[in-house]
Amino acid sequence: MTQPPLDQVKPGCEPFAAEGSGENARTGVLLIHGFTGSPDSTVPWAKYLNEQGYRVNAIRLPGHGTTWQDANTKTFADLQGAADEAFGEMRAVTDRVFVMAQSFGCALALRIAADSPDAVAGMVLVNPWIRADGVASWQKHLAPLQRFLPYLTKSLPGVASDIADPSKEELGYDKIPVVLVASTLNTAFHELRERLPLVAAPIQLHLSTVDHVLAPNNAELIRSTVRSAIEEHDLTRSYHVATLDYDAPSIFKSSVAFMDQQA
Repeated sequence: MTQPPLDQVKPGCEPFAAEGSGENARTGVLLIHGFTGSPDSTVPWAKYLNEQGYRVNAIRLPGHGTTWQDANTKTFADLQGAADEAFGEMRAVTDRVFVMAQSFGCALALRIAADSPDAVAGMVLVNPWIRADGVASWQKHLAPLQRFLPYLTKSLPGVASDIADPSKEELGYDKIPVVLVASTLNTAFHELRERLPLVAAPIQLHLSTVDHVLAPNNAELIRSTVRSAIEEHDLTRSYHVATLDYDAPSIFKSSVAFMDQQA
């Protein structure tokens, strides 16, 4: 039996983009999913925003929504490049652009805001992962070994689907692509930390009170480093993938109110 290509996108992991309508049609929203996840964690959010008239693009990061082996052929530059390109395209067809993200997608969003401080109208960040030592479980021991991991193994047990709602499941990998991890930890977080003081766009920050994937030090770094005004929301009923969890409707509605405030 012929095996499908490693880079074939799995059903349910497709990106979603749609033009806006009405008074919000000239406002664009770029949505970025998390590491080893897929657009399935951001598409419901994007569709909700589009129903309110906003132009949306919930992108699929390279190497995601396919196989973990495919992810191991990518680098952090591939991920950031895809996010930057989508942001540029959205900026070209709208009057203002908001960036909304979940987990590692927040690192890409903050990098965009740091590199284009006058172009981002605001950000909505859900359980951000922006530091190598910002994980909550056994993975925290990987940070000192990040450069050597690809020589030891190509994958590790996955962390997808940390969701309180038993009826929901994230379409993420059951294995962590170690080669991509090494690229991400070595490059993304170090460079982002240097750029965070350049971030000035307003931020709406959503944090789960119980997160089995990430530690609180991610949010602490944002609070202590960026120049942005920060509006915080506690998610008391959701775990890490809150955009698919019990608090998702609250996140969606709050993000619209946040954009209205910036107007």
